[in-house]
Amino acid sequence: MSDYLEFVKDGVQTLLERQSARLGGRPDGTPCITVSHNFIRTWRTLGKKDGGYYSIRIEGHPLEPEPYRLDMRIWPVLELFSEVTGDPQYRQQVEAMASAFGAHGFDPASGLGYLGTETQFDVLRLRPVYAHSPEGTPIFKPSLSVPLDRLWDATPEKMTRMFKAAYHGLITRPESMAYNRYCAYGFDDRVRKPSMAFNPRHVAFAQTGAFLIHWWGFHFARTGDSESLGWAQRMADKWGAVQDPASGLIPHCFTNERSDADTQPPRLYSCYGEMQTVVSLLRAVREIGKRPEGAALAGQVEAMARRLLVGMAHHGYIPEERVFPHWMYLDGRPCRETVAYCFGTQEEKDEAVKQDPILEEVAVYMGTGFYTDWPSNVGVQNDFPCHMALGARMTGDVEVLSGARGFAKDLMEAAGRLTGAFNAQGQWTYSASASYIKMLLLLFEATKERNYLDQARRLADMELNFLAQPLPAGQPEWWRMTFRDGLLEALLLLHRALADAEKREG
Repeated sequence: MSDYLEFVKDGVQTLLERQSARLGGRPDGTPCITVSHNFIRTWRTLGKKDGGYYSIRIEGHPLEPEPYRLDMRIWPVLELFSEVTGDPQYRQQVEAMASAFGAHGFDPASGLGYLGTETQFDVLRLRPVYAHSPEGTPIFKPSLSVPLDRLWDATPEKMTRMFKAAYHGLITRPESMAYNRYCAYGFDDRVRKPSMAFNPRHVAFAQTGAFLIHWWGFHFARTGDSESLGWAQRMADKWGAVQDPASGLIPHCFTNERSDADTQPPRLYSCYGEMQTVVSLLRAVREIGKRPEGAALAGQVEAMARRLLVGMAHHGYIPEERVFPHWMYLDGRPCRETVAYCFGTQEEKDEAVKQDPILEEVAVYMGTGFYTDWPSNVGVQNDFPCHMALGARMTGDVEVLSGARGFAKDLMEAAGRLTGAFNAQGQWTYSASASYIKMLLLLFEATKERNYLDQARRLADMELNFLAQPLPAGQPEWWRMTFRDGLLEALLLLHRALADAEKREG
């Protein structure tokens, strides 16, 4: 057994022994792997108002010592572990957890699942909980990481209801497909009317729109449901109409700063997180295209996704600065002035501090680096390179593949400057390296160039060496972190790639 497989085996066993709970707290309840809330570090945020700045201190929350939130992101890891080892027990554990969630993880009033970006499922109390802290109201907001296939296998009826309820929960004006990025639980989906009145200040993220296209496409592919196909079509039309014809970029969201307005216009800047939008749209293409009735929409969504992918490849990275700009204008120029939350430049901050010294606590953040990230993040989470490589594989776009190849040199140089498990800002680095390992494996798969496989191995060895070192005082073990699953998955993929390479070469 390789060192990587041994590390994963030990990690999974630790989670089963030390981070799991039985459904309902019963001795005979289904064992469920759990995870803490999506916690953040304490930081000071920034906004602009009346020509000046305002600032709020955001308090972080410590990890929960005995987490009780179902960890769905571990499911693909366990299934891959069974595939790699030939041991079915890990897949069977996923099936059991999915069945348990199917029985208890859906709101009886609205039909929405206790999942997504803002809500997790409390396996002890069988209820929804806010995802970002022990306090807060759970709200429904779709995410890229929901394991649709596994949940569909467990409970297709409830998943069907959830896909339908998402339309009534999020869409506020059906005639224009105006929507909000989240909604409350508890509304009655049987009345088939919007759960919320239109509000021009609602924020309709591009990512949320893409997730909904994917979800409705997923449902259409399995049922032939024409209503879901129609909703996906109208959402695609909404976003296709505002895609920049030259750059391929799309607005980050639809929203209005005026509460008395009657429209929800698109914002004139994009976000580096739109790589998630690309991946979700390309997944939708594969689903919608499974039935002849979806062929036209599949072609439309694919064209939109390809243009956005190429646009992000052209404008989503500044190689001279080794930074992925958080905000971009729709023509591709990086947005360097303050848009929200942080100062865009040190010069801007210096001038502001002269007026209000408390602003010294606000970070300067123009974008994410290979091993630097948003000031509140506990670990560096830059999936842009991996999503770009994945987009290249899904589309076969040679230009995008070339761009992804260009990341390898820069990220390896950045990795070579690391001296431990944390960067200079105290953020974990293995979360980023895990994503880069996946990117390098995608490049190896696409090019068959052995150097990418070797680079993936060097990153894995580096991070495992860091994790074997004594932790700084007050730092929890790596397996308690919310992003631990990415590392386990990356190591399994690397083990499999190395084993396959040895077979071919031997």
